[in-house]
Amino acid sequence: IDEGLARRPYFGDADGDGHGVPFEITEDCAASPPPGYAADPDDCDDADPLRSPSAEETCDGLDNDCDGTADEGVQTTYYRDLDGDGYGDANDRIQTCADTPPPGYVAEAGDCDPYRASVFPAAAEVPGNGVDDNCDGETDEAASGLEPDHDYELRILATPVRLSGTALAAEAVDGDTGALHTSFTFGGLPGG
Repeated sequence: IDEGLARRPYFGDADGDGHGVPFEITEDCAASPPPGYAADPDDCDDADPLRSPSAEETCDGLDNDCDGTADEGVQTTYYRDLDGDGYGDANDRIQTCADTPPPGYVAEAGDCDPYRASVFPAAAEVPGNGVDDNCDGETDEAASGLEPDHDYELRILATPVRLSGTALAAEAVDGDTGALHTSFTFGGLPGG
């Protein structure tokens, strides 16, 4: 019987998801698997039709797509916010299936000083404090209010105030409008 016909292996598919298991094999001459069998032995849970290589991964702690990893690509990342400023430390994170961050964690990373609540990406830069208040990688770069296309007369205060390093406080008078800008800082004079 069936002389000269190629026999193909088919694999038991108890859950009917189109994927079988390698330990239950039958052979058949038919081009498609008989009922209760599948062409491929790649099912990771033959008792659950929602778990197979053709299933989508869902955030449930199970390996739904049978790739050997549970919940990959579907978890949400949250970042620890030690100072409560609404921004977390990118180096201190967890992944979870929760729709909201657990206590002490936030959805937004970028805090460059997780121990100082006044320092976070949306903070205003405070001139002269020697701190990168807004986490942009620059310290004390607050806008001076000076127009780039105007000429200014720079007046060093009668008693210059040293802010940090060689930075000095000064006043700048706009040569075009006469406006006085105070609390303007600059890098100092040559020789400190």
